[in-house]
Amino acid sequence: MVVVTVGGPRGGGREEVAQEVAQLLRAELVDREAMAREAQRLAGAPREEMAKRFEQGPAGGRLARAVQAFLERSATAGSAGDPFLGPTGVEILLSRSVQEAAAPATTPKQELDDRRYLEVLTLVTREVAAAGNVVIVGGGSQFILRDSPGALRVYSTASLKDRVRRAMEAEHLDEAAAARLVKEADEARRAWVKKYFKADVDDHLLYDVTINTSILPVKVAGLMLAEAARAKQRLFSG
Repeated sequence: MVVVTVGGPRGGGREEVAQEVAQLLRAELVDREAMAREAQRLAGAPREEMAKRFEQGPAGGRLARAVQAFLERSATAGSAGDPFLGPTGVEILLSRSVQEAAAPATTPKQELDDRRYLEVLTLVTREVAAAGNVVIVGGGSQFILRDSPGALRVYSTASLKDRVRRAMEAEHLDEAAAARLVKEADEARRAWVKKYFKADVDDHLLYDVTINTSILPVKVAGLMLAEAARAKQRLFSG
């Protein structure tokens, strides 16, 4: 079962590319926002709601099980309450923006929050990937799954001009404001990866494939990556 991670800068097309690959592979599409939504649903949910989520198939069940695994582990370790009875703060941690999560910790509580944030990202990403047939967008997945030989790690980018233009269109901004937004997003992304993974997010040697969406249309990129994912999975599945 294939596993694909897709990273890259804002405006580089990673979300669109990931969606296209997921559709072609008939795979689940997961990102940090989906994890946060699932944690919000499950925090304090009664057992009946848990059971219902588990029965909903890939879109709900897989993420529900992964998030629940972290909540139960936290409860066992004494770092959270009963995951079925009350909020644990995990949903709040996952809801932080990249800029908020990248900020240096200045208090012991913030240091603890940062550790738990990385723990839940790591566990949920690994749990979701373990079942295979998934495309994971960002969230440090290329680092978390670096020891998974069959996972295809993709970097999707574009020229700065195109990235700014896309930000203008998506956010209804003028060129100067869009350029600032892209610059700030780049700085936050680099700081986030350096803080949690001690790496350079733009080091292309971390990835199997780099896609330039200024040149390749998303549909063409999707076709290439879907086939590459199948090929790599076959290569490492023996």
